[in-house]
Amino acid sequence: MCAVGLGRLFWQSIDAKPTTTTVQPQLEQAEKPRLPQGLTLIDRAGDEQQAEALYKQKHYSDARHLFELACNSGEMRACSYLGYLCAKGLGGEHDLQKARVVYQKACDQGTLSSCASLGTLYQDAGNSEEARKYFQKACNGGVAEACYLLRGAQ
Repeated sequence: MCAVGLGRLFWQSIDAKPTTTTVQPQLEQAEKPRLPQGLTLIDRAGDEQQAEALYKQKHYSDARHLFELACNSGEMRACSYLGYLCAKGLGGEHDLQKARVVYQKACDQGTLSSCASLGTLYQDAGNSEEARKYFQKACNGGVAEACYLLRGAQ
């Protein structure tokens, strides 16, 4: 139930904002993105869009790298993607601690789906008090799935 809730919350947040970007050419599996040194926050704005395209093409390792760059540059939607990839072990090692950190970062900046995903991580870890706290925050912000999960965590 919890893993299903995490997936639904993730996709609810991702599908909520349709993008009109063009898909970048596919990268070969062994090829890593080559990014110029000294990129600024403005230059990195395209990282998230390219990462989303790579994610949709199931190039998780490359997508994870670009989502991390975008997340570190303050793109909270990229943090949501990165948290999901880390929690599922897609494109790298299964890292629940990193997932928790990036979901927390995005939640603190108002990305409510990340709050709900953070609640799911706590629920899966057996910490129902923390889970309820984050489900409540997301539910109060209008994330319907979080309201459902909150009722189940009572």
